[in-house]
Amino acid sequence: MSCFMQAVIWNTWGPITESAEVVFNWQDSTIGMLANWGIISYICTIFPACYLMDMKGLRISLLLCNFLLALGSGLRCITSDPHWATWLMNIGAIINGIAGTVPYAGPSLLASTWFPPNQRATATAVSSALNYFGVGMGYIIDLINMNDLESDIMQMMYYECVASCSLFLATLIYFPSKPPTPPSKTASIQRVEYRRALLDAARNRYLWMLSLAYALPMGIYGVWGGTLMDIILQPLDITQVYAACIISGMCLTGTIPLFYELCSEVAYPVSEGVAGGFITLFHGLFGFIFLLILLIPGIGISWMNYTLLGSVGIGLIVLILFPEHYTRTDIDIKVEDGVNHTEITKQIM
Repeated sequence: MSCFMQAVIWNTWGPITESAEVVFNWQDSTIGMLANWGIISYICTIFPACYLMDMKGLRISLLLCNFLLALGSGLRCITSDPHWATWLMNIGAIINGIAGTVPYAGPSLLASTWFPPNQRATATAVSSALNYFGVGMGYIIDLINMNDLESDIMQMMYYECVASCSLFLATLIYFPSKPPTPPSKTASIQRVEYRRALLDAARNRYLWMLSLAYALPMGIYGVWGGTLMDIILQPLDITQVYAACIISGMCLTGTIPLFYELCSEVAYPVSEGVAGGFITLFHGLFGFIFLLILLIPGIGISWMNYTLLGSVGIGLIVLILFPEHYTRTDIDIKVEDGVNHTEITKQIM
């Protein structure tokens, strides 16, 4: 639900671009930067968030992120005055980006901590899918009408703030850091120290390959399909818009949990949180660059669709060259077969 709510707030302005520009005197570049602030703050804070997950566990990390989520959404409710609202919306976007670090980088860690090997991929899929469901929900909960734009926009701010505060309270009341007993042997094995984990991840060529194959197309698609779709697809008729959304969504977002799990496999014994942070860092970086280009005067929008297509092609080529292997799963299988997991771990570490 943290993934879902953070994505809903991040994608507040994409579906209501025209209405927001009228109410707050914004430009297309303002809408782009509201999304970009979230990505920038995510990039700047993802590795401290990974450190927090490693040192304090999921409960403290997620509790802090959900508090920031409630704080950021609350700031947007203060005023609708165009001058002050613009400042508050941008500050809220920055805080919301920080709040997305643990929910977005942590699905594989959550799955590894709470679920046995045969359920990990499904658990990761549910967590990551909720993020994109939240992006899509931004279009479903669009309550803006042509009678009172300002009032309806602020009403949506209030609803999202109440939902974020409720999520924070639910996490505070009950969200344990881990189950009473580990669901697998790899979940019980001590992982490498954080600094070494970062170095190991940086030297892992397989992780780099997966990061490029995942982050390049998905980073661009994330901002293309969420924040900027209302701008990019304006010249198209409704049939083409639906075809673009459905086909691209099915083909691209369905691969996300597979990339998360593959990265956790090739990065082991590096923590799943660090591996998730590594690939999502580049996801945010490519999305940031894509949005940054929009600020170039007179750049237009026709290049965006071709860029998305090219990024998918590059990612596919890299994925074809990737040598598939499953380090973490192989350990769990060998332990089930009676092999000493301590000796296996020593060989890897």
